[in-house]
Amino acid sequence: MGEGFIYHFRYRGSDMSVDAKDVALYYPSISGDGSGFFTLVNGERFRGEEVREIKKGKSELCRYL
Repeated sequence: MGEGFIYHFRYRGSDMSVDAKDVALYYPSISGDGSGFFTLVNGERFRGEEVREIKKGKSELCRYL
């Protein structure tokens, strides 16, 4: 698995993450509060809070919560 990144966020009170390759569309909230709106490649839509993009590479370990 080469370089890429995951989106890490809070959803309904739980820590979640999704691989960027599974995200069809992401856009941040215009309020600037760190939340964003996701549409996945399967059509699922939701709003995540405290969204962070975490880079992953060959020498890095990623933890999916």
